[in-house]
Amino acid sequence: TLFPYTTLFRSCDDSGESANCDSDCTAVLCGDGTTNIAAGEACDDTGESATCDADCTLALCGDGDINTTAGETCDDSGESATCDVDCTLAVCGDGDINTTAGETCDDGGESAACDANCTSAVCGDSTLNPTAGEACDSGGVQTAACEVDCTASSCGDSVLNTLAGEACDSGGVQTAACEVDCTASSCGDNVLNTLAGEGCDDGNTVPLDGCDALCVAEFCGDGTINNSGTETCDDAGESLTCDVDCTAASCGDGTINTTAGETCDDSGESVTCDVDCTAASCGDGVINTTAGETCDDTGESATCDVDCTAAVCGDFVTNTTAGEECDDGGVQTATCEALCSAPTCGDNIVNTLVGEVCDDGVNSGLSGSCAMDCSAAIP
Repeated sequence: TLFPYTTLFRSCDDSGESANCDSDCTAVLCGDGTTNIAAGEACDDTGESATCDADCTLALCGDGDINTTAGETCDDSGESATCDVDCTLAVCGDGDINTTAGETCDDGGESAACDANCTSAVCGDSTLNPTAGEACDSGGVQTAACEVDCTASSCGDSVLNTLAGEACDSGGVQTAACEVDCTASSCGDNVLNTLAGEGCDDGNTVPLDGCDALCVAEFCGDGTINNSGTETCDDAGESLTCDVDCTAASCGDGTINTTAGETCDDSGESVTCDVDCTAASCGDGVINTTAGETCDDTGESATCDVDCTAAVCGDFVTNTTAGEECDDGGVQTATCEALCSAPTCGDNIVNTLVGEVCDDGVNSGLSGSCAMDCSAAIP
């Protein structure tokens, strides 16, 4: 009675495993949970598993069967443009180099040797790689912002970049041909460049303003009138009409001009200098009140003493031109009368200091007169 029951569940019986019949006498079916080697199965886990593919072959990356349970996201029987050799999707930055997908490197992101697009890091590849030291990458050609060596264009980097407006680049130092701002050295650029032979640079090439057209400094005494407002003349030194300070020669300007005949110039009369710029000297014909002169007639005159004071009897200065014979300060002495005449018997002035007793101006010696030698009155 048992035999008919067991026969009911048999679908085949090949006296053991065969290509068509499993060892449990069921028809061979991949996915039935029974591994049938005779049927070509290497495994049978009742479907896909981490070790067995859905077609009952061993799960193996590269077998052409995608086994998601085994962690595969693709399987193209090896590397392809979309699938890496480890059966993961080909993605730049996944750390797997996929040459079929065009990768030459893959460091899981940008590195000093590998760009973010999985190409080898090379200056000039048009891919900016700061990790490799690039500040820019303009594809190996110079631009206004980027040099061919992948450094940012900058005045002072010793690389001429005309696209950035540079006329020269001397490495941030001034040279005879180049300024520190990368402009060509030029007279009139308002930048003093002594290396280029400039003595001045006032931002123009107009002469007579302190700096000439060749950037040579203009100065008082160079023979050229400087119209910057300081020079009124320039005769390359002192002349009759021009002082050494390049101002017009004028007595009283405070500058001694010997060529113009000045021996002094105190900006007017002083104790030592006359108003005509000659040395102050009594007798020079120029009255210098600062020096104490009240007159100056180039020597003694009827109105002026030799010491350049007004001629006055009693001033202690004998002025013969004014008629004085002596001058003892306006008082009678044994040698001088108060009126500046010499004491003389007969001058009608009694001078007892010389022994006169009388002096009537006649001195006839007659009665009622004075003795002829003024020694006694005649009764």
